[in-house]
Amino acid sequence: MSAWRRGKRSWGWWAFAAVGPPLIVADAAGQIDRGIADAQVAIFLATMALGTAAGLWIWGWRPATHMGPKMTWWPVLWVVQDLLVAFPTSAFVSTFGLAIFGMSQIVLGQVALSYPNGRMVGRVA
Repeated sequence: MSAWRRGKRSWGWWAFAAVGPPLIVADAAGQIDRGIADAQVAIFLATMALGTAAGLWIWGWRPATHMGPKMTWWPVLWVVQDLLVAFPTSAFVSTFGLAIFGMSQIVLGQVALSYPNGRMVGRVA
């Protein structure tokens, strides 16, 4: 537990900690309101909440590895993309969601290729 206390929480960490959970709640509320929420949506949102929490934990515990920000970016971006389904009539959500569509998969690929230290090394880079 002392390693967690010694970790540094940057402004980015606090921003994602403040933005991530409300985005997940907004996505759930939008899909429930439209009547399209089902077990798959619940599993998706639980996975994204777990991914966000794990990313924030790694980011706060070991900020020097650079894995935490990448692990936090992919679920947050994926939820923002999913807001297109929850709020299809919103011009802002549609514009922003389409502008970043596919970015979460790219970030997830970066996370997979740069594990465990956050940087790609060797021939992969």
